[in-house]
Amino acid sequence: MKVCDRLKLYIDKSGLKQKVIAEKSGFSENQMSQMLNDKRSISADELEIICNAMGTSPNEIYSIRSDEFASHEKRLA
Repeated sequence: MKVCDRLKLYIDKSGLKQKVIAEKSGFSENQMSQMLNDKRSISADELEIICNAMGTSPNEIYSIRSDEFASHEKRLA
C-alpha cells in the first residue's frame, strides 16, 4: 500500500479535513491534494510534517494494515 493511500485512509478514519491538515502542514490545498492522489511524491520530511499536523507519527501511518484499506475501499464503492 502506498503512503498516499495510507494517509488518505488515516484522514478518512480520523474525520480530519484535508484543508485543515494542509494549513497546519504549511502546504497549499493543491499540494496536499496532489500528494494524496499520488500525483506528487511525499518525501520523508514532508510525511513527518503532515503527521505532526495530524497529531500522529509515520509509524502510526505505516501500521495501517492492507486489509483495513481493502475493507475501506469496499465501503466507498
